[in-house]
Amino acid sequence: KILNVLLDAGGEALGRTEVAERAGYEANGGTFNRYVSHLSSLGLIVYPRKTTVSAAPILFPEGMA
Repeated sequence: KILNVLLDAGGEALGRTEVAERAGYEANGGTFNRYVSHLSSLGLIVYPRKTTVSAAPILFPEGMA
């Protein structure tokens, strides 16, 4: 759910709270934080700023739009 929210944003950075709400989680909840951490470990998401998250650029190869 989290990755889908970020993919729908097209690589734009979103606030962590906004991502959590759109995905149906509580931003300060353990489940949300665990999933975000796991996606980061896999290289699927990045943190442009401390309070934002976005899909990793590798998920948007040039010419694949």
